[in-house]
Amino acid sequence: MKKLIFVFLFCAFTNFLSAQTNVSGGIYTNTTWTLANSPYIVIDTVVVFPGVTLAIEPGVTVRFDDNKFLEIRQSNLIAQGTSTDFITFTSNSSSPVPGSWKQIFLNQPVPQLTFKYCNFRYASRAIWLIPSFLDTITIKNSTFSFNITGMQMHFSGGGFALIDSVKFLHNSVGGELIRGLISNSNFLYDSTGLNGYFCSVKNSIIRNNYYDGLNGCDSVVNCIINNNNRGVIAGVIKNCIVDSNMVGIPAAGIISNCEIKHNVYGVEAADTIKYNIIENDSIGIYMDLNGQCCPKVYCNKICDNTAYSLFNGSHFNFSIANNFWCTNDSATIANAVYDGYDNIAMGLVNYMSIDTQQCYLNTGTSIYILKDFSSISISPNPATNEIKITNLSPTENQISIYNLLGQQEKSISVNHVQSTILPVSDLPAGIYVVTIFDGEKIVCKKFVKE
Repeated sequence: MKKLIFVFLFCAFTNFLSAQTNVSGGIYTNTTWTLANSPYIVIDTVVVFPGVTLAIEPGVTVRFDDNKFLEIRQSNLIAQGTSTDFITFTSNSSSPVPGSWKQIFLNQPVPQLTFKYCNFRYASRAIWLIPSFLDTITIKNSTFSFNITGMQMHFSGGGFALIDSVKFLHNSVGGELIRGLISNSNFLYDSTGLNGYFCSVKNSIIRNNYYDGLNGCDSVVNCIINNNNRGVIAGVIKNCIVDSNMVGIPAAGIISNCEIKHNVYGVEAADTIKYNIIENDSIGIYMDLNGQCCPKVYCNKICDNTAYSLFNGSHFNFSIANNFWCTNDSATIANAVYDGYDNIAMGLVNYMSIDTQQCYLNTGTSIYILKDFSSISISPNPATNEIKITNLSPTENQISIYNLLGQQEKSISVNHVQSTILPVSDLPAGIYVVTIFDGEKIVCKKFVKE
C-alpha cells in the first residue's frame, strides 16, 4: 500500500511539473491565463476579439511556436506581473533565435494598455502597434531581449507611450517609437537602441550599442551615453555625459550642459553648442556643414583634445568666439583649430575673443552674447562678507551669483548706478560665478568666498 501511495504522489507531482496549456484561435469572452496552467503554448495564432479582456496572472510564461503571434483586436490585455513573478513572452523552440515568434499585435484601438514586470524574448517585434490615434500604452519594469525589434509603436494625434524603468538588451533594434516619453531605462548591447520621433528620453543609460544609441528623439536629458558607435542624434541634448563613443553626437539642434569626452569625434554637427565641457576627444567638434551655415558655438570649455579641438570640414567661414580653451595663447589655440590655414579648400574659423572667465560654468542663465567688460571689477576677491562690483553699464543691470553646479544663489537688479555692493556672508565657502546682464549682453566674472 505504501508503495502504491508513493507511485501515485510521484505521478501527480510529475504531472504538475509538466502542466501546460495549448492555445490557438479566437478568444470571445473574458479569459484569464492562470499560473496553475502555465506555460501557455501558442500553437497557432490567438486573437482576442473586440470588447474582450485577456488577463495574464503574475508568473505565467507564454511560449510561441515558430511564426505565431497574439493579436489584441480592439480588446484589452492585462499583463501585470510583480517584482518577484514576471510574466514572460518567449519562443517555444528548444534553440530560439531572434524572430522565432512574431509579435503581440495591438490592433487599434486599444483604449488603455499596461505591461508591468514582463519579459519579451526572441520575437520578430515583441510589441507591435500600428499607427494609432487614441491609445495610451504604458510599459514599466520590463525587459526586451534578443528580439529583432523590441517594440514598434507609432502613435498619432492623441496617442502616446509611457516607457519607464525598461531594459532593452541584445536586440537588433531596441525600440521604434513615434510619440512617447522614455525614462529611467537602459539601452544596452543593441545594434540600435532606439529610433524615435516626437519622443523624449530622460534619466536613462545608452551604452555599448553596436551602431546608434538613440536616433531621432526631440530631446535627450540627464542621460549617460557611452561606448556606442554613434551615441545620440536628437533635437535637444542636455545635461548628458557623452563618453567614449566613436561619434558622441553625430547631429543635434541644441547641445547644452553636457560633458563630451573620450570620443573619437565629440560632436559632428549641431546648430547650437553652449555650456558644455568638450575635452579629451580625438576631435572635439567636427563641422561638415553640408551646405548650411553656421553653427553657434559659445560658452564651452574646449580643451585637451588630442588631434583638434575644432575641425572645419566645410568651406564656410564662421566664428566660435567666447569659448574657454584652457589657455589664452592664440598660437596654441590656432594649433587646435583646423581650418583654411591648414587646408585652403576649407573656410576660416574665428575663435576670438577668448573667454577668460569660464562662462561654461554658468549653466543656469539665458544665453546671450558675451560682452567685453574688462573694466568691471569685483572686490575684494577673495571675499568674506560682501563684494563690490564696479564700472557697471549706466543702464539697468541684472546681477546673479551661481555656484559651480549652475544653481542660482542670488539675483538683484540695479538701475543707473556704476557700482553696487552685494552681501555674500550667507554663502558657503567656494568658487562662484557672477553674471552681469545689461539688457543686451552678458559678462561672467569669478570670485572666491572664504
